[in-house]
Amino acid sequence: MVRNKWVMILAGVLLLQVLLVAVSGWKTNALAARPANEALLSFETAQIDHIVVKDAEGNSAELRKTADQWQLPTLENAQADAAKITAVLDKLHGLKRGLPVATSGADFKRFKVEDSGFERQVQLLQGDTVKAALLLGNGAGASRSYTRLPDDKVVYSTSIGTYELPGKAESWKKPEPPPPPKAEEQAGDKPVGASPPPPSATPPAGTPPQ
Repeated sequence: MVRNKWVMILAGVLLLQVLLVAVSGWKTNALAARPANEALLSFETAQIDHIVVKDAEGNSAELRKTADQWQLPTLENAQADAAKITAVLDKLHGLKRGLPVATSGADFKRFKVEDSGFERQVQLLQGDTVKAALLLGNGAGASRSYTRLPDDKVVYSTSIGTYELPGKAESWKKPEPPPPPKAEEQAGDKPVGASPPPPSATPPAGTPPQ
């Protein structure tokens, strides 16, 4: 009777080990099925007309595109830097998955890519429909960040820095144009109102000496 009990226990332990190996192999195969050069995000840049960026300090930057012009609704619809936005969208569109850094929810806090604990939370929308989203965490090197998709348990190291996605709306404003040149600069640094040089004191040729 005791022998049968130990046989059942050992059989249970063996079955548990087999299940753990199977699950681990399934996860490994699922990750291996994703090539490293696969796009991290699936969206078309032309679709995006609404962007929301939140940072770790609770700041939020909202950008909306209206009539081919990007604006900042929280700053009285001030004009946003369209060139900067285009560059960021192109970079996000070009991000690759690369090799997984972690595959467990227990690692999210360490890399700072939790749903409620992140360096940046980015949403790309068409109208109010989310087309793509990602979480950026701690830096992973020069211009790199640990990255996770909200519905994924895999953490990647991607080639984008959190500084490229500021969470403050003011950081997205279109730069002010340079001031016009001053009048003296237009006149070749000649002071305005300067008197012409005095006439030459040399008498013209043929003039009798005084």
